[in-house]
Amino acid sequence: MRNERRRGDATILLCGLRFQGNPSEFFPAPMSSEQNYSLEQNGAVRGSYTFEQIVTMWQRKELSLKDRVRKEGTEQWTEIEKLVHVLDKADHSAQPQSHGCLTMWLSLMILGSVIGMVTVGIAIRDLHHMSMELIAAIIYSIATLISAVGLFRWRKWGFWGCVATAVFVTLLNLAHDADLRQLFSGVGGVLVLSILLQLKAGGRTGWQSLK
Repeated sequence: MRNERRRGDATILLCGLRFQGNPSEFFPAPMSSEQNYSLEQNGAVRGSYTFEQIVTMWQRKELSLKDRVRKEGTEQWTEIEKLVHVLDKADHSAQPQSHGCLTMWLSLMILGSVIGMVTVGIAIRDLHHMSMELIAAIIYSIATLISAVGLFRWRKWGFWGCVATAVFVTLLNLAHDADLRQLFSGVGGVLVLSILLQLKAGGRTGWQSLK
């Protein structure tokens, strides 16, 4: 850990994240990048956690202000309420790591969406009118593109957007008496995405990194 005094504050480098403030405001003892912490929630003690994991739990709203943490090997507890400043100051520029397979799948989703929109545009130009099938294809391509971009930005709504588009495609195929392969094409895509989100990169799964 490196402290840099500046206007009475300190810059704390911990677990690859940057925090600013007075360390005494956060813990009664000096913080350590190698230190683990116990967490007390509703009277139950859990652990051990790195400070980075505690920050992640705070960002995912899994902690309440009345929860408490302590350094392992000590008896002094500190309420999360007293750590709000440092938790909110966490450097959000430290982005979660993405597994290569997940990155490739999302890239293919974006590429497929762009190709789909171009194809629909060409069809509209040649047919000189808009059919319900073309409208549905445009909606599907745009929704898939937005959802993939959301997942690239680690937004959980991106996953639920993919689920919604899969339901949309399934209902559309049912209305047109599609065969089984077409019927489950959208569901299969969500299934693959769900599996890829369980792959770990940087110690966390893709699903755990979604906000």
